[in-house]
Amino acid sequence: WAMQQSLSIDTAARQLRYAALRAVKLKYAAEIIITAHTKNDQAETFFLNMLRGAGLSGLKGILPKQKDLLRPLLGVSRPEIETYCRIHKLIYCQDKSNEQLEYLRNSVRKELIPYIKNKYNPKIIEVLGRNIQLLQVEDDYMQKQAELIGAQIIKQEQVVMIKRQELASLHKAIFLRVVLLAVEKLKGDKQGLGNVHLEAIYNLVQVKATGKTIELPGKIWAKLQYENLVLQLAKPLENVANDQEIILEKAGKYDFYGKIFMVTMQKELPTIEKNNILCLPFVPNVTKIKIRTRRVGDKINIVNVGRKKLKEFFIEQKIDSFKRDSIPLVEYNGQVVWVVGHRKFTVDFVDNAGKSSYIIIEYIQ
Repeated sequence: WAMQQSLSIDTAARQLRYAALRAVKLKYAAEIIITAHTKNDQAETFFLNMLRGAGLSGLKGILPKQKDLLRPLLGVSRPEIETYCRIHKLIYCQDKSNEQLEYLRNSVRKELIPYIKNKYNPKIIEVLGRNIQLLQVEDDYMQKQAELIGAQIIKQEQVVMIKRQELASLHKAIFLRVVLLAVEKLKGDKQGLGNVHLEAIYNLVQVKATGKTIELPGKIWAKLQYENLVLQLAKPLENVANDQEIILEKAGKYDFYGKIFMVTMQKELPTIEKNNILCLPFVPNVTKIKIRTRRVGDKINIVNVGRKKLKEFFIEQKIDSFKRDSIPLVEYNGQVVWVVGHRKFTVDFVDNAGKSSYIIIEYIQ
């Protein structure tokens, strides 16, 4: 399992242990799993996380209750439990791997902690236990504050957005937690995101570096877009090919990457004008109509204004760049005439005395 998942042996073993416990829990319709983690396990976890450079969330150690896990013995030391077992003649299993010092936790247990006890403080386990309880209280408070702000995180498909102004006004400790919540909401976990990445996002927001993109672990890109910090699971525009298109040659239903269009042919113009409908003259073998994504150099022709770059229109309308690649465009004889969902750049044609039929393009969803 460790090899297949590219995990360390101890991490893989922990995953499998909990998977086995949850399988038993499911079998008997139990509500909770109780483990025998002790004060000594708590101290080991503290040192392990400190050596790995963890912040407060890591240094708070093992929680007394976490989802379906309950750990009622965190206030009891391992020697106390071993003494209890001897008195009551209880037999327990000792994993032989616990003696192997190549595992960091074992080294911390058998070398680091005894050294600190002998050299500095014989009561280091008790001292850490009290301090960890304080850290857990403080961490719980800050996490709840972050979750209040995090409730405002907006998720749209592979994108999450947070208001920049609100982020910038937060204390840095809360700011970083809100970003972690956003990443977790985006991809389901926050693995791989370290302090260096969080600092980069913090600086991005504080200096208002609009348009700058930061690449994060887990194939995430962070970018400041107008009034929002945007985290997305899709590459920025400059790394995406923009050559998707379908040609409208006949009536029917067209699926353009999940966006549905209904195309009909009519001899007369509709009497009611709708924002989701575009009407164009259609001459077979002459007229060319496409639905496509944007391309470099695209221009639009605005009535009483003239030609303008499509990119300028997106900027003026404050359409975030991560959305622009997925907005369908209707091209009519080489000219972009509709940015679907936003604006048409040609008026519906008047009746042309039967010289041609009309193609009616309706955007369904």
